[in-house]
Amino acid sequence: MPKRKSIKFKIAVFGTLFFCLLVGVGYLLLWSPIFKIGDIIIFGNQEISSQQIQDIARQEINKKILGFLPKNNIFLIDTDALKQTILQEISQISRVVISNE
Repeated sequence: MPKRKSIKFKIAVFGTLFFCLLVGVGYLLLWSPIFKIGDIIIFGNQEISSQQIQDIARQEINKKILGFLPKNNIFLIDTDALKQTILQEISQISRVVISNE
């Protein structure tokens, strides 16, 4: 009987450690400043102000997924949707390239 309690205790300890590890990795990937989208740099615009393009991009980036997950993360941002939004909002733009540097 004591051996069975020891096994249950080990499972509980390792399960708790595994859960803590998952929570830590989840935090790192979703809310850590390391992976947040910081600067938005616009190149090649001549007729449209950079600020106008940045405002559209920021509006899209500041949205939330499922009401609580921030889209301002390099793993969660839908770059295709962001491109389409910029192209739809500003008809003078013919091409949008998004890169992560």
